[in-house]
Amino acid sequence: MNIWHDIAPERVTPEKFTAVIEIPKESNCKYELDKSTGLIMLDRVLYTATHYPANYGFIPLTFAQDNDPLDVLVLCQEPLSPLTLVDAKPIGMIRMVDQGFIDEKIIAVCLGDPFYSEFDDLLKLPSFVGNEIRHFFRVYKTLEGKKTNVTAIKGKEAALEVIANSIQAYKEYRAGEFKGYGKAFEEGEAKMSSLDGDITAMLAELARQEAQAAAGGGNIQGEAVPNGSGSFTWPLPGYAAGDTYGPRLHPILGYVRTHAGEDIGAPSGT
Repeated sequence: MNIWHDIAPERVTPEKFTAVIEIPKESNCKYELDKSTGLIMLDRVLYTATHYPANYGFIPLTFAQDNDPLDVLVLCQEPLSPLTLVDAKPIGMIRMVDQGFIDEKIIAVCLGDPFYSEFDDLLKLPSFVGNEIRHFFRVYKTLEGKKTNVTAIKGKEAALEVIANSIQAYKEYRAGEFKGYGKAFEEGEAKMSSLDGDITAMLAELARQEAQAAAGGGNIQGEAVPNGSGSFTWPLPGYAAGDTYGPRLHPILGYVRTHAGEDIGAPSGT
C-alpha cells in the first residue's frame, strides 16, 4: 500500500481532505514520503536552529508544481506522529520560490481539534501564526546554502483553487496525460529569486528602504526590493509610476504598502 495513491477519492476534495502527516510540529527532523514504498524516510535533520511550526505532510491523490504530492501544514494543538491520517479543511496557503522552483503549501486546520476547527480563514488567526510560518520557510534552508522565499500568503479561496488543480493534475499524471502546469512564476517572482541570492545587495537595499520608510517615503512603483518585513514589494495596480508608499503592519502579511494612509492590503507578489 502507498498512501499517496491508495485512498478513496471521496476522502480528498478541495473543501475537506484526509492529510498524511510526515513531520510533527516542533520537530527539526525532515521526514518525507518514500515514493517507491509509501513509507516515511528521514531526509535530514535541519541545519538551522529551527523547528517545524505546524504538523507537516501532504494531501494524497494530488500532484503539485514540484512534482510531489501537494504539501500541507495542519494546525493542531498537539504534535501528530508521522503517517497519522488527519481530516482537515483548508484555510489558506503560502506560495514560495524554493531554489528557483514554485512550491505551494496549503495551510489547514485539524477537524478533530476543538480549538483550530473553529477557524475558516487564515486571516482570522492571531498574527503570530502566519508570521511564524513565513519566517520558518524563509530561513530553514539557509545553512544548507539553498535559497527560499515566501512570495505570497493567500486565503481560503486561493487554497481551494490550488487543491482542485493538483487533484486534476494527479489524475492526468497517473493516466500519463500530464503536460505541465503552464505558467509557473507570477509577476516578479523569477526576479525576486535571483535578487535573493545576492545577500550583500539585498541587505544594502533593505537598509536603504528602511531609512526611506522611516523618513515617510516608500518605493517608486516598478522597483522589486525587500520591504520592511524582509519579503518583497512589487508594482501595485492603480497608481502611477513615481507614486510612493508608506509601510503599514498587516497582522498576517507583515509590512505592506499604503498610499496616502489608505490600507491597500497585501501587495501583489509579497
